[in-house]
Amino acid sequence: MDVESILSIALSPTLPEDHLIWALTPSGKFTVKSAYRVALQDRIGHVSKESSNATCMKEFWRFIWCLQIPNKIRNFMWRACRNILPTKANLFHKWIAQDSTCEVCGNSEETTGHLLWHCHRARRCGMRWALRNIISWTAAQSFWICCGMPET
Repeated sequence: MDVESILSIALSPTLPEDHLIWALTPSGKFTVKSAYRVALQDRIGHVSKESSNATCMKEFWRFIWCLQIPNKIRNFMWRACRNILPTKANLFHKWIAQDSTCEVCGNSEETTGHLLWHCHRARRCGMRWALRNIISWTAAQSFWICCGMPET
């Protein structure tokens, strides 16, 4: 049955040549940079996680980008959600830092979540309080969920 379905597909009358397409770049062309990204994501176990509700995420980001706050705060929030802050863990995975241990507490890997939520220094600087006062509580909860971080 599958064989018949495949054989019934009409071919182009001009019979163009086949082309290799690299699905991980917008141009369809292979780049070492895109291959490196794939290898790095595979190595560290990160898979791009997109929301199952794209409309909700679009609304969330539209709300964030329209807030009347300094661009550096918006940019920080975006970078935190995308996990692209220059934490020691991210720098270690790019072979820039020699280890990923938090310089402040020395107990954990210095990730975005650790810096914003778990490190005692982060608690003292009041990052959560500041973000909650910049955006509404509902939006803050969406921000935490988007970032994959605990809400408390």
